[in-house]
Amino acid sequence: MSAPSCLHLLRRRTNLVTLLLVGLAAGTGQAAGPSMADAPIIDFRLAMFDAVNGHKTSDLRGGTAIYHSAELLEVRDFTLTLLRRDGARSVQARSPKAFVHLKTRRIEGEDAIEVSGPNYAITGQRWTYDERAKAVTVRDQARVVFNVALLDVLK
Repeated sequence: MSAPSCLHLLRRRTNLVTLLLVGLAAGTGQAAGPSMADAPIIDFRLAMFDAVNGHKTSDLRGGTAIYHSAELLEVRDFTLTLLRRDGARSVQARSPKAFVHLKTRRIEGEDAIEVSGPNYAITGQRWTYDERAKAVTVRDQARVVFNVALLDVLK
C-alpha cells in the first residue's frame, strides 16, 4: 500500500474515532460528523475511559466497521470487553455483526451472541446491550450456563 493510501486510512480512522468519542461522551448525537468515504475501517478499535480517574472501562473491537451515519455504526466480527477497575476483564460479548447506536448508547444484533463472565456464559440470538443500564437482553434461543454450584435456587 502506498504512503498516501496509508495516510488516508489513518485519517479516516482518526476521524471516526473522534466522532465516536464525541458522540458517546456527549450522548446527544447533535454534532455534525465529518464526511466519511464508503470504504470500511479494517481492524476497528475503540477504548472508553472513566472520566473520574482515567481507567479503561471497555474495549470495542471489530474486524470491520462501517459508518452509516452520525448515530449508527455497523461492526462486523464484534467483540466488546468490559473491564473492572483493576483492568481485569469482567465480561466479554462476541457476535458476527452488531449495530452501535451512538445516540441511545445501545448495541444490537440479530446474529448469535456469546457473553462470558466470571462463572457464567450466555448464548443466543437477537440481542441488545444497553450501555447505560449495563444489561444484555437475549430474545431468541437464550442459554445460560453457570460454572458454580447454585444452592437453594428453588426454595
